[in-house]
Amino acid sequence: MLFTNKIIVSLCSGLCLGVLASFILSTTHVMGQSTSFTYYTKWGSLGEADGQFDGQNDVDFYNGKVYVADYANHRIQIFDPEGNFITKFGEGGEGDGQFHKASAMSIDSEGNIYVADQFNYRVQKFTNDGNSSKFGEVREQLMGNSTDPLVFQ
Repeated sequence: MLFTNKIIVSLCSGLCLGVLASFILSTTHVMGQSTSFTYYTKWGSLGEADGQFDGQNDVDFYNGKVYVADYANHRIQIFDPEGNFITKFGEGGEGDGQFHKASAMSIDSEGNIYVADQFNYRVQKFTNDGNSSKFGEVREQLMGNSTDPLVFQ
């Protein structure tokens, strides 16, 4: 099924091994597959070019593609299971579709991607048709030392 006893151990120099191993183990546990793994491949290096990373924080697998939240490059990169770069989206900034540290992500059953935009204090949703929306944006009055609960738009 998902990786059938072959897994991708790390995307780059061991920096994201824990995140990826956790994802693979939780996925295989849920799917009832064996937890005996054999090293398969790795990809990536430090940098800003396509296929390079700067603090990747999260990874998800959907519909035959590997999605990586590339934290300090403020983007999501998409690869095939062999590590070949397919595409990317996002850039640094505060606007819709921009990130200030893409720190985590998840993909729902319809292929919508939810990205935790850490220092813009929001979550952005990206649909399969290329549209984006945001929710959970922190209002300005809650920044700083406030102890009030977060207010969502």
